[in-house]
Amino acid sequence: MATIPRQMMGLPNSPSFRYKQLNPAYQSDPRRILGQSLMTQGASSAPVQTPLQGLGRLSSALVGAYLQKGAIDRQVAREGEYQDQLSNALSGMNLPANSPIKALFPFAPEAAIGAAITRDSNLAIAKAKAPATFSTPTPEEIKAAGGNPNASGFFQKNNKTNKLEFTRIDNIPKSGFPSLVNELIRIDKISPENRTRADDLMFKFYSAQLSRDREVPIMDEKTGNTVLRKIPGINVKSILSGEVTDNEEKVSEDKKNENVVKFAKLNQTESKFVGQLKSAQGELDQLLKIFFKDGDLENGEINTSVIASLNIPGASLFSEEAQIANNILMNLSDLRLRDKTGATANPGEVKLYYGLVQPNITDKAGLVRQKIRRLVNELNNNIQIFSQGRKIKDLKELSINTKENTSEEEVEF
Repeated sequence: MATIPRQMMGLPNSPSFRYKQLNPAYQSDPRRILGQSLMTQGASSAPVQTPLQGLGRLSSALVGAYLQKGAIDRQVAREGEYQDQLSNALSGMNLPANSPIKALFPFAPEAAIGAAITRDSNLAIAKAKAPATFSTPTPEEIKAAGGNPNASGFFQKNNKTNKLEFTRIDNIPKSGFPSLVNELIRIDKISPENRTRADDLMFKFYSAQLSRDREVPIMDEKTGNTVLRKIPGINVKSILSGEVTDNEEKVSEDKKNENVVKFAKLNQTESKFVGQLKSAQGELDQLLKIFFKDGDLENGEINTSVIASLNIPGASLFSEEAQIANNILMNLSDLRLRDKTGATANPGEVKLYYGLVQPNITDKAGLVRQKIRRLVNELNNNIQIFSQGRKIKDLKELSINTKENTSEEEVEF
């Protein structure tokens, strides 16, 4: 009886048939169809009449197996080419080295590609929604964009579009205004036909910015009111051409019509908040004397025994200084988080902030000093924000007394 040849499935050169879109090509392959038919003939169990008929069945089976092997090899090649395409596509997606998508690829390539595409789409959407950030361009970048490298202070690089833009005039440091004036004078001396496009745009942009009227808040020392006085813009072209302007008349007219904004007096809650800020200086001085010798934050020796008592459970029961320091730190932490409307932070927020400023046993000397500085600086931020546009008598920033600097300066608002 003739031997029935079998397809060599599962061997290294066998197809996996895991790519559904490739399987129809294998199913419709003429070699597979003919090979299967011949193998069926060769596998017939009917009695043979002559030896030649037996040889014919054997040859049919062998040819059928050969044709099917060719169809299988072609399927293996198709799958190899397809997997190479998937691999190349995945490598072009800039995945992190430790990305789980790469680990998934050997077992489920198509699923890995789908996950990578979804990741790239989400990143692109997030990038499109992200606000633009700006950085200072190099002189080479300004020159490449057709700008004047000597005016680098007036350009900014949009990191989102990777293009150069003019810096808003409100963002130019005060020290930059003399350079701006010199730049406009330089451009004015160039005949219009010889100006670069960047020079032309700069002149137009800043001329328009400078010509705008602006309202400047001015404090009236007598009434304590904030006056919004309109300052007329500068006519750059008129100044450069030497023409007389009527700016002085406009200033006089605007002064008559200046907008006076009267802030209401402090209410009871705000007055209490201001009083607590004022008394915080005394508590701060007391805290410094407990933690540092002579109350000197920068150079005084640190009182490690008090810090240990604050951190060891139950130890503060035997240290009056630790109890006082704990009470002051809690009060100043609450005041740091308190709003001028009287709204207080929840106990969890106060406890969290307290943990950021409380010295620990394991803290190095520099970290202990840094924590206390942080508390003082953030309390001063509260004072500055609360005092915006107000004239609050005797409300000063908290100061740290050291041997080198023991002066307190009143902050003008």
